Amino acid sequence: MIYLRSLLLCSVFVGPLMLGVCAQGTCNGNTPCLCSYENGQFLDFTSLGNKDDTPRFYNVSDKYEYAYSWNPCYNFTEGNCSEVSVCKIESAIPYDLYTPLGYQNSYEFVTNRSDNSVELVYQAGTGSGHIRLICVNGSTTTSLIALGPPSQQSHDFYFELRSPLCCPQGTPLTSVPTTIEPTTGCPACAGTSGLKDALIGVSVVLGLLLVVSIILAVKLRRLMAKKVYDEL
Repeated sequence: MIYLRSLLLCSVFVGPLMLGVCAQGTCNGNTPCLCSYENGQFLDFTSLGNKDDTPRFYNVSDKYEYAYSWNPCYNFTEGNCSEVSVCKIESAIPYDLYTPLGYQNSYEFVTNRSDNSVELVYQAGTGSGHIRLICVNGSTTTSLIALGPPSQQSHDFYFELRSPLCCPQGTPLTSVPTTIEPTTGCPACAGTSGLKDALIGVSVVLGLLLVVSIILAVKLRRLMAKKVYDEL
């Protein structure tokens, strides 16, 4: 199987320097040309793809004189490469050799957690290819550079796509802390508190009744004692 891994190394050019500005976290694939981060940013290359069955990047040569065609998002047909996303072309006699290096429906976005780079993986046949998407901030041009395989015996093929579309797009979401309102007392104890107040009220009433009863008893006793004295 071929694994065409495009390493999306997001970086920005500042004079002669190239500084990494990759978004944080995993970029999850939504379509063959779109992946999104948890913070709301995303990488979107949809506008690069041709929709007329032709490759956006046609017969781009490397140092070994291999040529490659690539069309983001949509399949194309070239020679014996039928309905592919990437095709390798090798000059031969009497006919050129065409080798598929991937199909759109085999795409997979893989995030390298060590540097937050992203790989777009295609599969087809018996090799692999790696397309590095380099963020060129402030540029208006897009270019594909074919680096070729590390050696002529290798089945791994490398490219660089330099474009502002390789930069993380969108505004990162800011997390809003959850505010917990302070509570007074214990909600589960609300019923107990009410019962306690009722008992206190009853106790006060009973106390007053007891005092009144004592006063009445004393007065009644005095009246009875006075009556007995008058009769004597």
